[in-house]
Amino acid sequence: MNTPLHRILRRGLLSLLLVLALSQAAGATGGTTTIGPERIRQVLNNYLRQQQPRFPGADLRFREIQTLPPFTVPAGRLSWEVTPGHPNILSSQRFNVILRADGQVVKNISLRAVLEALAPVAVARTDLPRGAIIGPDDFDMVTMEIGSLRQPCLDEDALVGKKLRRGMTMGSVFSQAMLEIPPLVKRGEMVTIQARKGPLLLTARGQAQENGRDGDAIRVKNLSSNKEIIATVTAPLAVQVEF
Repeated sequence: MNTPLHRILRRGLLSLLLVLALSQAAGATGGTTTIGPERIRQVLNNYLRQQQPRFPGADLRFREIQTLPPFTVPAGRLSWEVTPGHPNILSSQRFNVILRADGQVVKNISLRAVLEALAPVAVARTDLPRGAIIGPDDFDMVTMEIGSLRQPCLDEDALVGKKLRRGMTMGSVFSQAMLEIPPLVKRGEMVTIQARKGPLLLTARGQAQENGRDGDAIRVKNLSSNKEIIATVTAPLAVQVEF
């Protein structure tokens, strides 16, 4: 029988079945994803590996990570953003984690995570006075936790030849802030003035009127003409002028 009433009922039934099928499909593709503490630990450790190049020679690891209960987020393509609670990551004991699903923020977490950073640090082998020029026998490289240290010296080659701004006691840690590059030329010293143009090189004796490091422009008195000139420091006791 194919009466108008039967045709209406049949179309209504087909429409209902279609709606149910679409609803089931939507439920299958929606869903949720469960995030547990191990996933959070993995995300933080991945972040730490990305930061490692900023601290060459240091061994970075989390000594403690707060355990959070599992939670669910909408299913989708997940991405993570981690930021330390302190501008200096080594001083930070809290980290913020933003979780996105398909680009939309679905979770914002702040958790306690204690970072440990071990590295060889320069330590004074003996008492050193202010103004001392550091030599290779003046320090030892000792592995220690550097999170609480301010600008520790991790490169022994960069330390040798530097000048101390203040005195140090045996066992204290070298800080980059207490070091400076000593001048190649000191005020009152006799220097060689060089003027070069192509293969031609002229030299004269002079007296430095001020201290100068490599590349500094300083006042020099030409002893031949008794005139003061501006010259560039190029080496110990040597300056150069334009010719």
